[in-house]
Amino acid sequence: QKLSEEAVALIERIRTSEPSRKVKSGRLNVVGKYPSCKMGFTVQFESHRVELPYVIELEKNDDVLEYYDQPFPIKLQYEAVTGRKVTVNHTPDFFVIRSNNAGWVECKPEEELLRLKEESPNRYALDENGNWRCPPGEVYAAKWNLTYTLFSSKSINYTYQRNLTLLEDYWKFDHINIDPKIYMIAVTLITAKPGITLLEAINTLHEVSVDDWYVLILTGDIYVNLSEYPLVEADKVKLYAGKYASALKPPDTKPLGKSRPIEPEYGLKIDWDGNRYMILNVGASSITLKSEVDGSVIPLQNVIFEDLVKQGEIRATGTISKSVLPEEAQSILMSAGVSQIKKANQRAASIERYLTTKKKPQYVKDRTLRRWVKSYREAEQKWGSGYIGLIPKKSGSPASKLPLDVQNLMAEIIKEDFADLRQKRIYASYATFSNRCVERGMDAPCYKTFAKAIKEKMSTYEREKARRGRRAAYNCEEFIWYLNCDQPRHGDRPWELVHIDHTELDIELVHSKKRNKNLGRPWATFMVDAYSRRLLATYLSFDPPSYRSIMMVMRECVRLHSRLPQTIVVDNGKEFHSIYFEKLLAFYGITKKSRPPAKSRFSSVCERLFGTTNTAFVHNLTGNTQIMKDPRIATKSVNPKNLAIWDIGRLYTRLQNWAYVEYDIREHSSLGECKW
Repeated sequence: QKLSEEAVALIERIRTSEPSRKVKSGRLNVVGKYPSCKMGFTVQFESHRVELPYVIELEKNDDVLEYYDQPFPIKLQYEAVTGRKVTVNHTPDFFVIRSNNAGWVECKPEEELLRLKEESPNRYALDENGNWRCPPGEVYAAKWNLTYTLFSSKSINYTYQRNLTLLEDYWKFDHINIDPKIYMIAVTLITAKPGITLLEAINTLHEVSVDDWYVLILTGDIYVNLSEYPLVEADKVKLYAGKYASALKPPDTKPLGKSRPIEPEYGLKIDWDGNRYMILNVGASSITLKSEVDGSVIPLQNVIFEDLVKQGEIRATGTISKSVLPEEAQSILMSAGVSQIKKANQRAASIERYLTTKKKPQYVKDRTLRRWVKSYREAEQKWGSGYIGLIPKKSGSPASKLPLDVQNLMAEIIKEDFADLRQKRIYASYATFSNRCVERGMDAPCYKTFAKAIKEKMSTYEREKARRGRRAAYNCEEFIWYLNCDQPRHGDRPWELVHIDHTELDIELVHSKKRNKNLGRPWATFMVDAYSRRLLATYLSFDPPSYRSIMMVMRECVRLHSRLPQTIVVDNGKEFHSIYFEKLLAFYGITKKSRPPAKSRFSSVCERLFGTTNTAFVHNLTGNTQIMKDPRIATKSVNPKNLAIWDIGRLYTRLQNWAYVEYDIREHSSLGECKW
């Protein structure tokens, strides 16, 4: 590439240096290490939703020669919003060497880039094509004739990522062999029936295993658009012979994009015979379309709409836009409280039944129903959404009637006196507030008003965090709900995602020979499959959590199942950073993910099993320690230490029997079926 000697020396320094820092878990990010076959060592990633997908793409991209995580820091200079000159030492996420260029890469979630753009517009910017750029990074890289790019989560195709993860066991290791007879049978079927689904192919040719189909897809002998559907949805994945790899359609057929199913929904934009329309309403018998050209409204029966979709005459041209509602309607929707939305949902359910079946709902007066229908139709005509008309208006005045000075003093006392590590009672803080009001010559509101103000100004999580710390407040923290299915939290299949963790069992044990000698409570190490909730392996010892327990539970897994998982999720215990454990994972090509510290919900599958083990198994044994939850009532006659009869060998045998036999065949409450 005719780089200067200085640039060559810079690249060589990056190639021969260790990562400049170790990645750490923040509040929500899951960090880890990916075993790279291309590089021959493990590569750190700081986010399993942005950086890990990028690493997998680098691993699979033939144009990428080498890539290095956490290269040494570089200096970026830019102007802040205030006009002040800013110089920062910045550590990029990766340094990537391709066949025709090399440079630094920084990976960020799209929402974070949008926030940073507002804070530092001269450092993060969008170009005219909608691509993210870092001008100061580009200026620094240009000195060496290198590149600096920003990678946004918006550019990740998660369907493609899921498929790469599924096929990783095949493309990562050099053991792909297919019988030539199997190859001919499979390719002959696909050539004769181009576009056949993967499920149909599997059911038609029983002699061709699912593994064989995946290998043929990976080698390109059978073409599949890996960016369209996940391979686990075999009824949607269409197969074509390898000769169609350069074209997404078989001969004499319409483009695949036109025959893709459409789920009609309000706001969806479609293309019909070259004209653009937006779905205005989805009714029981008809669908209403609005032309984007002249604004005309066209009703279309559901049967006709479905036929046009099947024939490829109608196809979706984009996703549902968030800005299709007028600003007034958006304002009503966004300002509605939880109680208003609940009432609107109840009204919408009644309206839908009435408009569909003409059957009046019970417990709703005729006059009320007519008013709802009228509001629904007026809102539908005005804003294109009848639901907006069903949202009840706010009643009463939300403004407080207390004087402004009293309100400010109340907020000050709540922040400085109540939200404090002393954990004062509400009444004690109210007394302080009341005395301050007397000193300033103000009338203090009643205690009930003060207590209500605390609940309004501070959430339960904020109160607990201020009074008892962030770990105590963790149980009050709101759940983070993922409304998309881009990356299933528990994987697409068994053995894809496995959790390992330790717990101290609620039982006292004795010496196997000296029965009167108490040895205390044992530690159990569990390996749990996230997808099937199956307890893959368990290990029991008196040894506190250590690398030995982890190595033994993995050895037990191999003894039982003759294989290891693809990805292992662990916490931040020092045993999970053991050189022996990390060497084992790297040797067998296992990705390690470390959940954020003190965030047990990230491993809820394993944590829940700890409770089930105690309640369903351990608490039924003599010598269990349930009573020690209230040690003041534990007399000598009921003390578990004096009642202990189990030794570790007998308990381990019974625990294995319960884990691998009894628990395995029990119906799981979340799955609705047994785990094997």
